[in-house]
Amino acid sequence: MSADSLGPGFGVTANDVRAYDWQALVAGAPSRECQAYCDALGRQAATLKETADERGSRVFRLLSAVASFWPNYDDNAVPYRPWKVWDGKRSAVPEDLTPADLAALTGILAEIRDAEFRARVADVLWICPPKNYKAAQAAVDAYIESASTLEIGEFWSPSAERLQRARQIGAQIGRLQAFHQKAIQAIEETITRHEATEVTLRCARLMHMLLGDGVGDAKRYAQLSETLALKMEAIPNWHFAREYWQLQGGWNAKGGKQEEARLAQLKIANTYVKLAEGFTTAAQPSYLGASHWMAKAVHTLREAQADPVEIENAHQRLLDFQKRGMSEMQTIRIPREGSDLEEKLEQSAKAAAELIKGHVFEEAILRLAYVSDPSRPTELRKRIESNEGGGVFTQIFGASTVRTDGQISDTKPPLDSDDPKDREEAVVKEMYSQARTIDWPARVQVLIEPARQQLIAEHPARRVDLLFLVQDNPFIPLGREGLFLRGLHAGLHGDIVLALHVLLPQVENSIREIFTAHGVITSKLESDATQDERDLGWMLTRPEMAKIYGEGMAFDLRGLLVERFGLNLRNDIAHGLLAEPQMITPGAMYAWWLVLRLCCIPIVKARNEASES
Repeated sequence: MSADSLGPGFGVTANDVRAYDWQALVAGAPSRECQAYCDALGRQAATLKETADERGSRVFRLLSAVASFWPNYDDNAVPYRPWKVWDGKRSAVPEDLTPADLAALTGILAEIRDAEFRARVADVLWICPPKNYKAAQAAVDAYIESASTLEIGEFWSPSAERLQRARQIGAQIGRLQAFHQKAIQAIEETITRHEATEVTLRCARLMHMLLGDGVGDAKRYAQLSETLALKMEAIPNWHFAREYWQLQGGWNAKGGKQEEARLAQLKIANTYVKLAEGFTTAAQPSYLGASHWMAKAVHTLREAQADPVEIENAHQRLLDFQKRGMSEMQTIRIPREGSDLEEKLEQSAKAAAELIKGHVFEEAILRLAYVSDPSRPTELRKRIESNEGGGVFTQIFGASTVRTDGQISDTKPPLDSDDPKDREEAVVKEMYSQARTIDWPARVQVLIEPARQQLIAEHPARRVDLLFLVQDNPFIPLGREGLFLRGLHAGLHGDIVLALHVLLPQVENSIREIFTAHGVITSKLESDATQDERDLGWMLTRPEMAKIYGEGMAFDLRGLLVERFGLNLRNDIAHGLLAEPQMITPGAMYAWWLVLRLCCIPIVKARNEASES
């Protein structure tokens, strides 16, 4: 369902909803989760539409839309995002519901038998104005009940997620008051039920919730964390062990036991060392992976004020791993030769996914950033000047580019113009045009998107997981880390609209600061003694841009952000010239990927320099 298909709402009342036995359909779903309900309700909506039951179709479309909202509980402000984004459209989000839709849901809330769906409806009524307080209370109770239902089986994450949301809503309606305490009690009872048999991170996630709320018996949970950490080391599972050692340190710090918290840091460093060693002894050793974990070990040892000799030994091992690992950073290129192009493109897409598959999150992010190269302006120019690109009309007549309102925004001369100046202008603008229509979409479709999809399929990719990318990053000025974190996280999950709005102004500021650091004055002195900063277009056309970041990156950023025969994203978005569907394009995803690469460059460069030293 696309958001624009909602129109003025679904046009049904509570009595309309009651007229259909939709609850039986929910009860018969293969699992007790809203995703399964969404599929079943959506199919019924389509069936009723085919039989000309328009009212029934709208009833089931409303219920399916509510079930489709995708949980985003790491973000209290926006707890749901679209289930799907495609071809300039997106599935529904709570904000699409009209007051009439909300009234219909309010009317049936108390009648909903399934705890999972009752929790979802109550949650929606809480987050949508006018914020139904009683619905929030009902949501807490229903989420706790749903968590209990979903607790059965090895797949525990949905159950923990419901407890997390119950705790969030409980705190929103009254921190440490009755409904918040209900959620806390449910979390502690769940830990008690599973701590003796724990072989997962269920208890860890639940204890993180307690720590986040500043509640829980520090002494009891510090001891439990240590017990589970030792149990995970014996398996061995060093990732799980590290998580429990981190918790032990957190609980000890909460209890005022700072020395015990420091000793937990040493245990964490040991898990990093063990993980690094595991990469070097694998059937196919990966020294890039080993250097990643050893770098964390060195950092943790320093934070824990470990013995200087131990720190130095770990540092020397890191340098050795980094030197061996840099040969593993690879770029996949799109094969263009031969007649079986479609098969080769498919092979490249599979190879891009394989580059990501099976790697820890931090390494997977770096590999995503290097899954392709930026454009090669020299090769692109050669293609155009040799008449391999462009049509006969652009050769003879030139071309124009128009804004979304149909007005001409720029023109270019014909490629075969007799005037050398016009011919050069035509070639440059045609380079941006072909990059926009051919090169950038191809890289996204064949390399970037398969790699991104593989990454988010294997990892939860939460904002906190991206902290390593924005902290102490020379491309990201102090105080801007949160903005980059939000934009990178949104793009990673396909919300390219939010990503561009957040990131593009920050990229402009970052480039300005880097220019200043390289001695380039980015302000101008007016006749009235005022000093204004020069705009992004001025900076992207400066020769220093190519010297700092390379010709390909400079070409792509200029074409994506300020060139009218490119995408001109910075100007069109800043002036509100693009509707939402016009921002959801392969070129926009390519722009997000370039920002990701800009953020990764200092990290990879530091690894190179460490290896060389």
